[in-house]
Amino acid sequence: MGPRWLFASSSPCSVKPIFATHCSCSYIRRSHHRRGSANWLNSPVASTLANIDRPPANKPKLSYVGSKISAADGMCADKASWQSATDSKVTAPSLTKLDKAFEAEGCQFVWGMNDLTVSDLNALFQKVGFPLRDPNRLQLALDHSHSVLWIRSMKQSRWARQGQLLGFARATSDGALSATIWDVAVNPAWQRSGLGRGLVERLTARLVNEDITIVSLYAEPNVVGLYNRLGFVANPDGIKGMAFQKTSKPGKALVEQAAATAAVAA
Repeated sequence: MGPRWLFASSSPCSVKPIFATHCSCSYIRRSHHRRGSANWLNSPVASTLANIDRPPANKPKLSYVGSKISAADGMCADKASWQSATDSKVTAPSLTKLDKAFEAEGCQFVWGMNDLTVSDLNALFQKVGFPLRDPNRLQLALDHSHSVLWIRSMKQSRWARQGQLLGFARATSDGALSATIWDVAVNPAWQRSGLGRGLVERLTARLVNEDITIVSLYAEPNVVGLYNRLGFVANPDGIKGMAFQKTSKPGKALVEQAAATAAVAA
């Protein structure tokens, strides 16, 4: 399935084009422009997602950063000094379109995996150009996700069958400090109808309302503008996320070294 990725951050998402997240963004409160950092390596599901989530190289990182971060939160003093000194609590993004308005158009937002199958999800991923995921590993990634949100068709139409998966997004999190939004995808026939924006707004709002104030995501460059309008910014202060790639020269050397060590131990 190509190179595997493991994400780290030195601080603190298309038919072509498709609405699908692969670059990293962070959501920053607009009124205070607060800054911080997400430490992906400390995520409890990092080892699982290393084989599932792999954004392309050279994609900007965007982040929505909430409450003030200090050295006590695992950030060095210099990075903590970049954080805005305001004491007010970050507010969740408002919804530009309510559930009732979407339901009037035959679209229903659903939390959790009820009635959603891995095969349906893989079919959607293929439609938007995502690589095919191994069903067992994809199920494992979903089981370890903090939040799962998807959209189903409420009625039969020329564009969808009743109950069909129209859009999807999920988030991983340590449950306290940071979260990352993954796999935002919308059926090509339903793109440009506000579904992708609705997914990101609802996921971000839920995470912030749980007092998880650092929310990031990976996206295609052609949708970075959308995330900017939703309060996400790319590479705050020039701080960029980094990825480990097994197919890189240093990555190959490390993998070979690990294999040799394992062989000797056996």
